[in-house]
Amino acid sequence: MGKSLQELQRERGQLLERIVHQRSALATELVPLQQAEQLGVRAVVLLRTIGQRIRDNPIPLGVAMAALLVWRPQGALRWARRGFWLWRRRNTWGPILRAFTATPPR
Repeated sequence: MGKSLQELQRERGQLLERIVHQRSALATELVPLQQAEQLGVRAVVLLRTIGQRIRDNPIPLGVAMAALLVWRPQGALRWARRGFWLWRRRNTWGPILRAFTATPPR
């Protein structure tokens, strides 16, 4: 047989109370994930800022590379090879990186 209106209202109240407790528990459990996400966002912003500053003023980077070439030529050439390898693959990795760093719609 069907439940009375009072029983249904009591069950509804219990379910709503359970929902409130579950939401608060979930919010507590998600704090570490939110902190990790904020760290990732800050890292992306930092990398974008550095990239923009290098594009705006490449002279300090050139001076640093020249100093590295004079100070440690083998290391500088190794990093030049790595940079060239990354530069050649920018068409492959660029869309993938943009997909991960794109701001999600809100």
